[in-house]
Amino acid sequence: ESSRLQVDLDNEREVFRPLATLGSQIFILIRELPCIDHMYRFSLESFMVLFHKVLNLQTGSDSIEEKLRFLGNQLKIKVLFYLSRSLFKADRLTFGMHMVRGIMPEKFEPNEWELFQGAYIPPTQPNGAAPLWCPIE
Repeated sequence: ESSRLQVDLDNEREVFRPLATLGSQIFILIRELPCIDHMYRFSLESFMVLFHKVLNLQTGSDSIEEKLRFLGNQLKIKVLFYLSRSLFKADRLTFGMHMVRGIMPEKFEPNEWELFQGAYIPPTQPNGAAPLWCPIE
């Protein structure tokens, strides 16, 4: 009986692993904020308050996939809004780009992140067409 209950609990816990992974990714991104400015220090406790607020939201969906997608999106929004109020205006865009890069690195072209950081050294000869977001002129 107890071993079956343990297996059931493990299975239920595994359902929420993607949300927990997203939460840990976001918290790691938050912990890197002092690299932008030493005044940006956020505790695990403040993050956990946001995380618990998200978990307590009513989703209105019976599908677990939809529920997890909704909760993940709400976690991103709550963290972004909470932290943006605490950042200097000059650093808000930097943090937004940092958050997108940390959560969805596949959205960036090769060397694009280095270009945003000012660390990209282009080759002497261009090798191909310009990126789609770059104007032709």
